[in-house]
Amino acid sequence: MNWLTLAPQYFYWHYTKGAKDFIAVWSNLLWFEFHFFSVPIMVRTLFVPFRRLGESYPKFANIWEYFSAFIVNTLMRLVGAVLRFVIIIIGLVTWILLFSLGLLAFLIWLILPALLVFMFIKGVYYLT
Repeated sequence: MNWLTLAPQYFYWHYTKGAKDFIAVWSNLLWFEFHFFSVPIMVRTLFVPFRRLGESYPKFANIWEYFSAFIVNTLMRLVGAVLRFVIIIIGLVTWILLFSLGLLAFLIWLILPALLVFMFIKGVYYLT
């Protein structure tokens, strides 16, 4: 196939199906990263005790055992909330980073064919 007939077909593919496929892959990566860190689940279960650890409350009215169970359960909820909050922050920061890098890569994807043509013309100019 002649390169004169191939070039328009490539540019058509690059700016239609290629760009559409690029965005599809990028959105899949964003979805994967968001669910890899389980951000929706972490937000829903923010104050669930760490590893579901905790003390059961006494059945009889012993104030010290009740108070001890309350302190342990509160601490486990705080530990769980802090760990989940840190994972949520890490997940959101990496999502923003992945989004930014994907946007930059997409802009480069759009510019590359024009850059290739420009470099070819500039190279021919320097040969003469």
